[in-house]
Amino acid sequence: MPEALATTKRKFHKLLDSRFGSPSAPAATPPRPVSQGTISEPATKRIRSSGSTTSLAASLRSKTLPKTSINPIRGEPNFAPWSHDAFIKRLRSFGPVTSWHPKPDAVNEVEWAKRGWWCVDTNTVACKGGCQRRLVVKVEPIAKRHRVQTEEEDQEQEEEDEDDNQEDLERALVDKYKELIVEGHSDDCLWRKAGCKDDIYRLPIVKSTVWQPELRTRYQSLLNIAPSLANLTLQPAELDPSPDKILANLPTAPLDKSEDKPDENDASEDTDATEETKQKALKIALCGWQGSTESSTQLLACEACFQRIGLWMYQPDYKPHRFDDDDEDEQEDRYLDLIQLHREHCPWRNPATQAATGNYTGKSAHGILLDVLDRYIDEQRRRSRGTIQGPTATGDEVESDAGATDDGRESLAVETMPSMPELSRAETEKHDKERLSKLRRLKTVLGFKKRAPPAV
Repeated sequence: MPEALATTKRKFHKLLDSRFGSPSAPAATPPRPVSQGTISEPATKRIRSSGSTTSLAASLRSKTLPKTSINPIRGEPNFAPWSHDAFIKRLRSFGPVTSWHPKPDAVNEVEWAKRGWWCVDTNTVACKGGCQRRLVVKVEPIAKRHRVQTEEEDQEQEEEDEDDNQEDLERALVDKYKELIVEGHSDDCLWRKAGCKDDIYRLPIVKSTVWQPELRTRYQSLLNIAPSLANLTLQPAELDPSPDKILANLPTAPLDKSEDKPDENDASEDTDATEETKQKALKIALCGWQGSTESSTQLLACEACFQRIGLWMYQPDYKPHRFDDDDEDEQEDRYLDLIQLHREHCPWRNPATQAATGNYTGKSAHGILLDVLDRYIDEQRRRSRGTIQGPTATGDEVESDAGATDDGRESLAVETMPSMPELSRAETEKHDKERLSKLRRLKTVLGFKKRAPPAV
């Protein structure tokens, strides 16, 4: 019985403990002082180590700094297929010829940039800021081989078969890299799902707020290297409208320096340029080139395809290492072709990448800019017909085809009303009386009555 009674009591106490959460048996309580001592020791050590409030504040700041770095200030998003500026930045990374060698059109730098790729090394692209994938692109354009064979026909056939096999291999590589432009991204990368539209490379030169400041910048940069332009032979030889017509009819505002950024050095060089040099500078600027100087070397640079041309190669006194005076091809190379020297994918040269719509369909950027300028000049000419007052043009003034002189050119933003004839005092009073009588008759017809004065 005593054992059964003890067993029953233990069960009863366990039931109470589980029911009301009472403390456990006294045997489990001795470890408590030890655990409290171990917990309190680190706290006392931390208090002793902090000798002053400044050190404590510094320690708190050091602990809170990593938390602020979790959410840094955000810049431009990596995935922005709608952004023309972001596309141009990616395309700029392919600009150096030492980093990116020419590729077939199907896998050229434009196609890679449309899908978010950057050129990070020699013929190496990477998805910066995205999936971080890297690809090495090793394929060269299919060269057209023109050979003069003097051997037997069977040997010629073997060489043709070998060339065909080489071309088939190159086409297969192009098809593979064309797939990798999309599939090279990871499965969860946004650039794998969508890329830029076909018209992302289009230059918005139709807008006056775009073409006027850009044309001014290119023109003024070319005047800064005017001595290198004086002896150049330019192709195409003629533009429509011609540079002399543009200079004669275009208002000075689109080409003059901006007033908020004067430059004394540039002004001195501008005044030294002759009219012929100014026409050459405008012609080059209309084709998308701007002047630059690097290490005392004058260059032409395109901000759309990032092509760079050294002007020393097109000077009359330049002689290459292998130059033959009887070779007409070498002599033709002295001509500076303003259109063909752009890269093949450049909108200034290629109508497909410009992707113009409406009336400009099928035109490259330089053709569109000429049309815009021609319309702008015609509109300015029509506006200036009613605003020019005074004597006729003198012999020193440049006369346009519409009779507007160089001195009478005005900006489209300013429109002057024709002056009214001056009236004498008696005529003015007569006109005032006529207006008052007409006003009285009008009030009578409409039934207007004079209000009664307020009661006092």
